[in-house]
Amino acid sequence: MFYEIGLALYTAFTEKRPEANVPSEYKQIAGHVAAKCGWGTRFNAVEMRGTVKRLPENRKVMIALSGGLDSVYLMYKLQEQGYDVTAVHVAGLNKSSSSFEERYARDAARKAGAKYIPAKFKAPRQVFPDNPFKNQLILSIMLDIGIARGIYRYAIGSDWTTPLSEAVVGFTITDSAEVYLAFWNGVRKRFEQAELVFIPDNEKKYERLQYLFDKGALECVSSCISPLRFRESLHVKNEQKYHIKLMPGRCGSCYKCAMEYILLVEAGKIAKNPAFYAHCWDTLATSKTAHRPDLFAKSLPLEKRLRNLRNYGS
Repeated sequence: MFYEIGLALYTAFTEKRPEANVPSEYKQIAGHVAAKCGWGTRFNAVEMRGTVKRLPENRKVMIALSGGLDSVYLMYKLQEQGYDVTAVHVAGLNKSSSSFEERYARDAARKAGAKYIPAKFKAPRQVFPDNPFKNQLILSIMLDIGIARGIYRYAIGSDWTTPLSEAVVGFTITDSAEVYLAFWNGVRKRFEQAELVFIPDNEKKYERLQYLFDKGALECVSSCISPLRFRESLHVKNEQKYHIKLMPGRCGSCYKCAMEYILLVEAGKIAKNPAFYAHCWDTLATSKTAHRPDLFAKSLPLEKRLRNLRNYGS
């Protein structure tokens, strides 16, 4: 039932089309997203029926496990809080999706002691690296799987705080507050009992990194964003150039790998390699893959850059 709804939203944004069918309760948000993307798409409202009866009370929760930092962290936290966790990894949603990501998700779930369910999706041709309704499709898939298992709590590694006006077209619209709220309000009309579980908002990314490092789980995290075909060669190149041992799955050249290394060094979790440390700051500020040079520019004092990095993505 929910898969049909999520798929309608997802496919409406797989390519720029003059018309598309979306569930009636999502026509307004689809229009806002289309406007954000600069599209003149017209949406036809389609009625989709079906409701879910109340499920028995329990401590079950289902989490969308990408294998990235936030979802692995949340999985461990839910386990600590006494939930019966089932992790679902949906493969095939992005252009870069691969069995590599699924292996990390599976290993992370096994290490945490959570149940693991792989789900496959064959994505149609995309115009976005991240479809604006990607996470909503993931939640839709999870809902159909979870309801059959008596699960009414759901979690995904996102804090949902970014306004749609500040979201980046092609990447972070699916994480925006308005899109999530509109989608979940629609879910609750059909499944009143459905609950969402969030990442604690008082624990920042550097604290999540340290937590998973101490758990011995960071090697099961795959946050690197370099294309898979280049990842291993960059990994080897940087290890040889800087005489350093990188954790598996790290390219050592993308901004996420750079952030992770600097934060772990500053936390005293790993030894500092001065040359690679400088390389990581260059990656954030001046390289071809520079990320937020306004926060990490070399002209800023090191303490200011570190403060910005610790607060980044909180």
